[in-house]
Amino acid sequence: MHIKIKDILNSLKDVKFIGDVSNVQKIVSFYSLDSREINVKNSEISLYFAYKGDRVDGFFFVKYLIDIGVKCFVCSKDREFLCIEYLNKDKDLIFFANY
Repeated sequence: MHIKIKDILNSLKDVKFIGDVSNVQKIVSFYSLDSREINVKNSEISLYFAYKGDRVDGFFFVKYLIDIGVKCFVCSKDREFLCIEYLNKDKDLIFFANY
């Protein structure tokens, strides 16, 4: 399913958008909680949910995913400061901080 970032933002509550508002027209069509499912072929259309699991903190993979071309991420509010650090290096990145 193809969906615009602005539509995701409009449908979610308790989410803070972190990024340049000009990027809300971006379309994503691949969604994953598992960084191993994302590769260079689908990275530009991917939205990665960087949540902490029982064994692994998904946020540990954000740097790698940025390096292969992923631009859209959902993270927990306690990672917001790290999202801003990444955003300061690449203005095309989009983060949703889940509150």
